[in-house]
Amino acid sequence: MKKHHVSGILAAVICAAVLAYVFLWPHSLYDIAWLGVGRGEAETVRIQERVAGEDPLTIDVTLPIADSSAFLDVMRDASAHFLLPGRQTVFHGNSYWVMLGNQQVRSEVAISEQGRISQQSPGGRRWGEGTFRIAKKDQERIWSLCEAWTDPNGKYPGLAFLREFFTIGKGGRSEFVDVQAPDGVYGVDAIETLHSGIKPYMTERGFENVLLGRSLYNLEYLCKQKGENWLCGCIEVSPASEPGYFFYRIGLVEETSGHPWNYWFTGNYSVSEDGLVDEFYIDLKGAAWVAE
Repeated sequence: MKKHHVSGILAAVICAAVLAYVFLWPHSLYDIAWLGVGRGEAETVRIQERVAGEDPLTIDVTLPIADSSAFLDVMRDASAHFLLPGRQTVFHGNSYWVMLGNQQVRSEVAISEQGRISQQSPGGRRWGEGTFRIAKKDQERIWSLCEAWTDPNGKYPGLAFLREFFTIGKGGRSEFVDVQAPDGVYGVDAIETLHSGIKPYMTERGFENVLLGRSLYNLEYLCKQKGENWLCGCIEVSPASEPGYFFYRIGLVEETSGHPWNYWFTGNYSVSEDGLVDEFYIDLKGAAWVAE
């Protein structure tokens, strides 16, 4: 009888210790995002910004390997506590989805502007499905880092250029485009004026090549054939195997048609040591027009 009593006390102590570990002990953000899912260590970081409100723009960037490693170190140093079941809440407002991966598996978590992190693929996780509150000392650092990588004027090379290039009709530049006569209607001065917005984001060589190829004019021409009022809905960027080179995919929305993701464009670019776009290619012939 005494043995059963001791066993019961021991079981209660173990249970209490497990609950204290889950609910009270701080866990690293890296463990929350990866532990129990991944084989080996995470190697890549992909960040997607989801903005609440009328602006439809989604920025989705995969960090270069060295920058992914630095971001993972920040996640390892940051901590969070599991929220009690009664305090699990649905996210409101802006959030970031942070996706970790290696060659075998992927895992993702959502981070809210209220300082909460939620597992989005809980299968196999040590703590199952749940929401954690990030420690105050770490929240601002994590949020600022995500913001720095997804802000068009932030750390990601070429992102500001893409935002400028794919803002259709910006500064009245579509006025230079005549859908009835696309080739050679305007002189060099008009073409340079149309392209002037992208010049601060490019090297001199890169800008001259884009100018000669009239790629921005041709983009504006294609879009003007389909409609007049365009928004950039999605920018996705990922590094190529060679340092300084990147792939991109852009989704454009024509507001008046009511069809989401009307036009998809893909291409690649490279940047100089100071982060300016030095080479740029857009696959205009392979653009995907999606009308539902």
